[in-house]
Amino acid sequence: MDGDVWRELVLILQVDQEVEHLGLADTVDRAVGLLRRLKFMRTCEMSVEELKSQIKELPDSEFRALADWLGDEDQQKWDRQIEEDSKSGALDFLKREAEEELSDRSLSNL
Repeated sequence: MDGDVWRELVLILQVDQEVEHLGLADTVDRAVGLLRRLKFMRTCEMSVEELKSQIKELPDSEFRALADWLGDEDQQKWDRQIEEDSKSGALDFLKREAEEELSDRSLSNL
């Protein structure tokens, strides 16, 4: 067996033992299944409509895992966009508006 393959196998076994120890086997199994499906879908170059159709066919547990992942990804993209907009000054108008309302005393407490 190739040395790299052997090291990879040992690493996989170590991770598997740690996953078992932490009680995360079901979560990891769902994630691996989802990744396999996504890898397959990516190689098939599906259209959005085809992808939607495949998602409808997912078992509930995989659908939930995908929905959770998409929600996390969406939140991360939103956070990155807000950070970029803040650094670029694109949100400075909000600060100015709040300062104006504060100075005009038209800003009310929530």
